[in-house]
Amino acid sequence: MSHATGKIEVVGKTASHIFMRYHQAADPGSIGKFMVFKSNPLARWFDDYNHPLTDFEPKKLWLF
Repeated sequence: MSHATGKIEVVGKTASHIFMRYHQAADPGSIGKFMVFKSNPLARWFDDYNHPLTDFEPKKLWLF
């Protein structure tokens, strides 16, 4: 999705979380930034997600 802060990809979604990543960003330091938010069933745009989670722990360990 295109946003004033940059181009954002929705990488994935679970019942409780949504995962996004910046492809391009107005702030060069945000390019490639990975973000995790609590799911919001009423959200229609990036602005509807206000606070990225900083304490998210994945439930699976990847071997590669």
